Amino acid sequence: RSRPAVCYKSLSIDAGKPRRSDDDSERLAGKRIVNGRESRHGEWPWMVSLRSRYLEFYDFVATTAASPNAEPYHQDMALLKLSRPVPLSEYAQPACLEDPGQAAKPGDSCFIAGWGSVITGARVHSSVLRHAKVDVLNPVHCQTYNWMEPGSFKPGELCAAGLSHATDACQFDSGGPLMCYNSARKGWFLSGIISRGVGCANEYFPGIYANVTANIDWIEKTVASE
Repeated sequence: RSRPAVCYKSLSIDAGKPRRSDDDSERLAGKRIVNGRESRHGEWPWMVSLRSRYLEFYDFVATTAASPNAEPYHQDMALLKLSRPVPLSEYAQPACLEDPGQAAKPGDSCFIAGWGSVITGARVHSSVLRHAKVDVLNPVHCQTYNWMEPGSFKPGELCAAGLSHATDACQFDSGGPLMCYNSARKGWFLSGIISRGVGCANEYFPGIYANVTANIDWIEKTVASE
């Protein structure tokens, strides 16, 4: 399972800015996670694999609520608190959270990443981290799909798809990040969390994402209570 790490305003580190990558404003647009572009070592330093024997993170990990034992939810989102902070380095950095008024908008180009399957329907995850570019779609457009049943696309969720719907997350990518670059703040921000979809890169159905920015208040209250 793929997980993004998150940071908070109180941190004094240079978060959301990979130290080993190309110029963020000119990041290459990967093809797709299924048979997609391999990420370079340290390119997305806030990524966490819960399959590993180690965790590259600071204090909290953002993921989907379907992964742990979860109570009924309105948003597919959960926070995992680590038993101890992980030392930060150029290969281990948190991603940032946007202010509530800076949520991803329709037409924004963002990136997804994960260790999910590279072939649709496969039950084997990738041995290397992969990333791909997707565009955020209009919520009205997403609601017309009714991909599971009427009303299955919940208010406040995000949906996104790649060019000609050829880019998408796949099995084992759930819980991974939808990362959007803020050119004004020159950093990467966690805008969404991979939640669900129909198949992988299905031309008729976009991917559905929990909206992180819309739930900042819940995140901050949860962290403050720990």
